[in-house]
Amino acid sequence: MGESELKRRILTSLIIGSLILPGVFGPKILLLILTLFWIFMALRELLHIFHLKGRDLNPILMVFLTLLLPISFYLHLPIIFIITGVIFVITIYSLSSPTSSISLFSLSLFGIFYLGWLPSHLILLKNLNISVWYIFFPFALTWINDTAAYGIGVWIGKHKLFRKVSPKKSIEGTIGGICFSIGSAIGYARLFSLKGSPWIYLWVGFSLSLIALLGDLLESSLKREVGLKDSSRLLPGHGGFLDRIDSLLFTIPLFYYLLKYLIL
Repeated sequence: MGESELKRRILTSLIIGSLILPGVFGPKILLLILTLFWIFMALRELLHIFHLKGRDLNPILMVFLTLLLPISFYLHLPIIFIITGVIFVITIYSLSSPTSSISLFSLSLFGIFYLGWLPSHLILLKNLNISVWYIFFPFALTWINDTAAYGIGVWIGKHKLFRKVSPKKSIEGTIGGICFSIGSAIGYARLFSLKGSPWIYLWVGFSLSLIALLGDLLESSLKREVGLKDSSRLLPGHGGFLDRIDSLLFTIPLFYYLLKYLIL
C-alpha cells in the first residue's frame, strides 16, 4: 500500500468515525438518522450488485421497506405486524412481476433482512437505555478484529483462508484477529466496568470475531459473483458503504442478544 493510499484510508477512517460517534454517544434520533443514511447508501450499492447479476429490483419499494424497519424500532411499533406487512408487499410485488417471481421474492427479502433487519439492532441497543460503552462495544471489537486480521495477515499471512471468495484473507490473520478480539473484549469490559465475568467476554470476543468474518465473507462472495472488488468507490481507500458495515451487520445483532440474554 502506497503512502498516498494509506493517507486516504486514515482520512476516510477519521471521517467515518466523526459520523458514527455522535450517533452512538448522542441522542437516539441522531443515531436513527445516521443509521438510515448508512443503510440507504449501502442499499444503493447492493441493488447495483443485483443489477449486475441481471436482477433489477424496484428501488423505491426497496428503500421504503428497508428503512421502515429501523424507523419502526425507533417508534416502538409492533414489529410482528410490520414484518408481516413487508412480506405481504414483497409477495404481491413478486407475483405481479413478468420475470421470475421466486427470484425477485428471494432477493427482495434478503436485501430487506440484510440491510433493514440486521442494522436495526443498533436502535434496539439504544432502546435498552444502557451505558453508551455497551453500544460502542461491537464497533470497537469489529474494528480491532478487522485491523488485527489485516495487519497480521500482511505481516506473516501465508495460508489463504478462502482464496476464491476473499484472496487477501489468511488463516494466520484470522487467528490473530480472534486473539486480539478476545483480549480486547476482556480489557474493554474491565476498563469501562461492564457487567459480566472475564470468561463471558472471552466468549463474546470469540463469537463476535467469527461472526464478523462471516459477514465479511458473505459480502465478498456477493461482489465476487459479479466481478467487483469494492461495492463502490465513494470512500477512498475503503471501497463503499457496504464494505464498511459488512461485519457490523452481524456483530451488532449478535452482541445485542448476548447482552440482553447473557450479560445483563
